[in-house]
This record gives sequence, structure tokens and C-alpha cells, in this order.
Amino acid sequence: MRLGGASKIFIFSAYLFEAVILGVFGVFLAWIFSHTFVELFSKTTLLKRSYQITGWFFHMYELRIYLFAVLICMIAALIPSYLAMRSQIQEDLTEF
Repeated sequence: MRLGGASKIFIFSAYLFEAVILGVFGVFLAWIFSHTFVELFSKTTLLKRSYQITGWFFHMYELRIYLFAVLICMIAALIPSYLAMRSQIQEDLTEF
């Protein structure tokens, strides 16, 4: 992107935006899989009849966990985005 004339701030924000998108999709898929497996497991082990456990119950505490997971994705993307922002094009191209 730097070769095309993108600014350093644009590169930094693009990496962070990518981390947020991956975090949101990852959390959404994890939510779907976990709740589906709980629903299937409760049907096969009679937990639904004994304890009224269902996989399609959404607790508000889950929202905190998911927001925390997206925050972790953003924190994990800080170092790669900083390194991409600070890279020098001429030094990288002269190595080859």
C-alpha cells in the first residue's frame, strides 16, 4: 500500500480495521458453534428435560466476553500495524 502512495496513518488504521473485522466474525462463528453444540448435546443427554438447558439462550454476560475478545484482537494487531506503518519501502525493495 505504501508503494501506491498510502499514508502511514491509513496503513495503521487498515490493519486495525482488519483485526476488528476478523474479531467480530470469529466471535460470531464461535457463538454459533458453541450454542449449536450445547443444543445438540442437551438433546442427546436429556439435560434439556432435567435442567431446562438450551443452546439458544443468550445471556448478557456473553456480550461482555465478545467485546473483550474483539478488544484482544485489536491489541494483538497493534504491533503488526505499527511495524507495517514504519516499514521503509526503499530498504525493503533493495534487499532483493
